[in-house]
Amino acid sequence: MFCVFDSNIVIDYLNGLPDALREYAAYDTVYISPITWVECQVKSPPGLEAATMDAIDRDFTRLELGDACLKLSLHLRRTLRLKLPDAMILAAAREHGWTLVTRNTKDFPAAMPGIRVPY
Repeated sequence: MFCVFDSNIVIDYLNGLPDALREYAAYDTVYISPITWVECQVKSPPGLEAATMDAIDRDFTRLELGDACLKLSLHLRRTLRLKLPDAMILAAAREHGWTLVTRNTKDFPAAMPGIRVPY
C-alpha cells in the first residue's frame, strides 16, 4: 500500500511523534512531493539540517512532478482555491491514485476523497 505524506505528518515523524511513527509503519512505501521535501528542510532546527535531509532521503521516496502533475496542480489550485504548494502536494497523490495523509483539515477536509487524517 502506498500513500503521500503531507509536510505536517513528515515533520511529526521526524520529531518522533508516536502517532506519526505508527502511520508511517502502516505503509509499504511512503512518498513525499518535492514541496514537502523543501518545506521540511526549511523547518529543520538549526544545526540539524544535514541530519534532517538524511532522514527524509532515507525514509521517504520523493516523487517527480511531471507535466501531468503540474497540470493537475493548476486545476486543483483553480477549482479548490488551494495555495499552490497544497495544490501540488494533493496533485502528487491524486496523479497516482494514492491517499494524501495529512493533519491539514483546513485545506484538506477529512471528508474529501483521497484524504486521510490519522490523528
